[in-house]
Amino acid sequence: MLKKLFSWSEDQQVINKILHWSLEILIFITVICIFVPFSPEMPKEGLDPSWAFGLNQAISQGLLFGRDMIFTYGPFVFLYTKLYHPAVASSMMIVALYLSITYGGLLAFLLKNKPWYFLIFVWIALMTTLLVRDSLFYTYPLLVAIYCFNSLNTEIKPNHVYKLSPIILALLFFPFGLLPLIKGSFLVVCLGILALSFLLFISDRKWIQAITIVSSFLVSILFFWAISGQPILNLYHYFISSSAIISGYGEAMGINGNLSEIVFYLLAAFILLSLLLIEKNGGSNKLKLFIGLSFFIYLFLAFKGGFVRHDGHAMIAASALLIAAVSVFFVVNLKKASVVLFFASLACIGINIHYIGMQFFIYDIKSFYLSTWNGIIKSFADNQWRNKEFDKALVQIQEKVKFPKFKGTTDIYSYSQAYLIASKNNWNPRPVLQSYSAYTPSLAQIDKMHLLSKKSPDHLIFKLETIDSRIPSLENGPSWPIFLSYYQPSTLKNDYLYLHRRSSQVEIPKAKNIHESVYSLGETVFVPDISAPVLAEIYMEQSIFGKLMNVLYKPSQLQIVLHLKNGTTKSYRIIPEMAKSEFLISPLVEYTAEFSLLYGGVDFLRNKKVESFSIVPLGGGLQWKNIFKVVFKEMPNFTKVDIAKIHNFGHIEQSSNDHDVSFAKSCSGYIDLINDAPATSSFIVDNNLLKVQGWLVKSTESKAELHESVLLVLTDSKGKNFFIKTNSMQRPDVAASFKDLKLDASGYTALTDVSSLSGNYTLGLAYTEGDSIKICPEFKIAGTFSNSDKTEDILSPEKVAVAKQCVGYIDEINGAAATTPFIANQLINVRGWLAKSVEPKVEIPDSVFLVLTDSKGKNIFIKTRPAIRPDVGKHFKNPILDNSGYIATADVGDISGNYNLGLAYKEGNSIKICPQFKIPATFGKPDKAINISTEKVSAAKQCVGYIDEINGAAATTSFIANQSINVRGWLAKSVEPKVEIPDSVFLVLTNSKGKNIFIKTRPAIRPDVGKHFKNPILDNTGYIATADVADISGNYSLGLAYKDGNTIKICPQFKIPGIIKNAT
Repeated sequence: MLKKLFSWSEDQQVINKILHWSLEILIFITVICIFVPFSPEMPKEGLDPSWAFGLNQAISQGLLFGRDMIFTYGPFVFLYTKLYHPAVASSMMIVALYLSITYGGLLAFLLKNKPWYFLIFVWIALMTTLLVRDSLFYTYPLLVAIYCFNSLNTEIKPNHVYKLSPIILALLFFPFGLLPLIKGSFLVVCLGILALSFLLFISDRKWIQAITIVSSFLVSILFFWAISGQPILNLYHYFISSSAIISGYGEAMGINGNLSEIVFYLLAAFILLSLLLIEKNGGSNKLKLFIGLSFFIYLFLAFKGGFVRHDGHAMIAASALLIAAVSVFFVVNLKKASVVLFFASLACIGINIHYIGMQFFIYDIKSFYLSTWNGIIKSFADNQWRNKEFDKALVQIQEKVKFPKFKGTTDIYSYSQAYLIASKNNWNPRPVLQSYSAYTPSLAQIDKMHLLSKKSPDHLIFKLETIDSRIPSLENGPSWPIFLSYYQPSTLKNDYLYLHRRSSQVEIPKAKNIHESVYSLGETVFVPDISAPVLAEIYMEQSIFGKLMNVLYKPSQLQIVLHLKNGTTKSYRIIPEMAKSEFLISPLVEYTAEFSLLYGGVDFLRNKKVESFSIVPLGGGLQWKNIFKVVFKEMPNFTKVDIAKIHNFGHIEQSSNDHDVSFAKSCSGYIDLINDAPATSSFIVDNNLLKVQGWLVKSTESKAELHESVLLVLTDSKGKNFFIKTNSMQRPDVAASFKDLKLDASGYTALTDVSSLSGNYTLGLAYTEGDSIKICPEFKIAGTFSNSDKTEDILSPEKVAVAKQCVGYIDEINGAAATTPFIANQLINVRGWLAKSVEPKVEIPDSVFLVLTDSKGKNIFIKTRPAIRPDVGKHFKNPILDNSGYIATADVGDISGNYNLGLAYKEGNSIKICPQFKIPATFGKPDKAINISTEKVSAAKQCVGYIDEINGAAATTSFIANQSINVRGWLAKSVEPKVEIPDSVFLVLTNSKGKNIFIKTRPAIRPDVGKHFKNPILDNTGYIATADVADISGNYSLGLAYKDGNTIKICPQFKIPGIIKNAT
């Protein structure tokens, strides 16, 4: 029996050894395959593939990192991307092999005498680095720290000896000099572990070891920098520029994600670090502190790498967490480490499940080993296969966007370097090669100075493309005046604008300061109304708490809300550091075509002029100082060009006898965009251009058929047709949707000067068939061209009456959902729908009017234009109501004061006013503040109410105002036992001497207040005020008051301190 037991035990030990050796070999081979690109990536188009390809190309062109090339990565970037380029092929293989052997050898040493099943967890942890490579490179310094810890920890008795000989330490720390040259941010983890190890050896009086590891790092970084082909003296500039990239990353690139992922990570990380500190066999307190801080640095950097830009980057944190949990097994006993591994595994799954499914993870593992094997086999069969695949990839990229070959040098904005490099043009990149990364003033200035230097490119290929919903003109903002002054456009093709350096030399453009002042977050900032484009510099600063959050996590985002003179409102993310450099604030330029229109002057963009803006924090304003400074500048003058030559405007042609015009039986297609906005039931063109994009085919059924050419059709109220020829464009999305590659050519686009058109038209589509034109019956979108409607007075009261009933809605006012009160200055845009009745019989009025009624009951009527509303017809299940929509744009520049906005319709010779529509509105200049004699002012015994908003932001402890102040809220004398509402409400501005200035408010409906107190009378407690305070200056407190007979009663509880400062 004993013999059998011993025999079984011996057999088990043999099996364990075989399993251990097998898994150890598998892990070592896996490490080599992860680092060494036996089957490397090939160039592709896109944002990330473009910078990866661009950096390889920069290496091949001998550009200097830190001077000619400033980015997150260094001259060994190919070890991170595994992207092939003939110029770096041999370096990539040799250095990757060295790093893999060092990494694999250290890992194999640490794995000795560990249970074979533990090696399975190590292998799984390594597999997670296939998804994100940052965690792979973070891990090597951590493994070195673990080696040093085990070498000095006398309380554990490893079965193999950890040696601290200078040679071994020199070999272990030598890769520390390579990692920062792969990616600049890797320097942080390397310096952190190096500093901790140095202090550990110094405290243990191991002077040789301490000097050895520092020397090894310094020699290593100089060695690898030298073999990369970079001048030694340029190493300083590389780290200085990398620090600018790293310091601005959190503010500029941070995006929010799933909060639960952060909770999972922090909980698991806390458990891990706690275990390291309480472990009894963890050695002395000094060693516990060393290993605890080493893991903390590793986990903190993984946290920042994963959750600052919280999208797929979160997988960096998940992978690093699992690797850290597995690494704990090297320093504590298996039982305790298993607890950490359990929680880390749950957190890893909880994070990764949002980005990749288990089936895709398994597929990635399979394809990893398979592609590696195929790469090795191909190398034996044909050692040139990588070069052939590289050339093939360039041809495929070139076919996507066919750039012409320019004489001289060329650069491309904002990104898509892959397209330019593949086109065989002579690439001359700006230092920060992708525009979104120039996110500090110094980086933006470097790119600007490149354009002004003798090394500036002869040609630019420009496309306005931004990330994270940033305001488009923010990226490379300081370079825009240089584009306009130094470069001349020739062609706009596939949304790329070709610019060429002007032959005549001009002075360096300098913007002239026209206005500057200080504002507060949420306050309305008015943009100077001048004929030239307006630049802005906005100086915002983080609070102490914000700076702390920037270090530990990331600062909160800021949003800029732009109010255009056409009445629309646009919201974008603004990056404070980028906004400190001048950028175009007005007109608003959102697309490449609009940028090209700047060359023709601002008239083509007059509908995009910005009247005012405000900046508001998202997620609370504690991280930002409330005060910021704005400097407005006038865009330097530049030589204008005829933009008709750039755009190849479509010509408007009337139908003639040359073509037989008829209706097609049916068409398949869509009008996607009108003037770069999604096509709806109606549109307005209040500048000179009409831009339309979409797709159209004869059929999408069994056999797809394309048209000879596609036309836009504009049909006036008399049925007269005007045709505009379109240009073809690629629509791979349509081809993918219908699974037919032929439909890739189904797209159309047209940009037309419509300054000759005025009035109401219906936009549709048509196509040519021989000498015939076929109009598609499916497309009818109501449009209005040219000037806005003027208001018209209808004074004869016998023609105006109240309608018995109306059914309808005011959907939008000035591009925003219709709310109870609104303010307008020059223009008012209103959309909605109206019917006389919807049941039992549908009746639609012949024409619909907006009604503006002043305080004396005088009505001003604005005629609207019809708009298609299929949503209304669908809702009421009656297609007749598709025609119930209306739209109006009116010039209200001559109107001033308080009005109610309503609806009316024409019935015979009478105007019928709908009784249910009454939205308070304020037009014209803000009210002036008024003085009231002191004998008529006293304190109220009680008031009930609230100041909700000041200048568009939630009322806080203080505010700043310049030219005007906008306030909303509600006020009652009492709400119980009896509701009392004041006849009129005033704002009160009280200066330091106790002098009061009163501003009369206007009533506003507040159903939320009535609902809260369960009393509908309180619906009428709302107030709104807009006051001109340009003549006031100094410190004031803002309060509320109400009129009681001939006396003004000041409410004692409202005192919000503020600064009112005249513009300088």
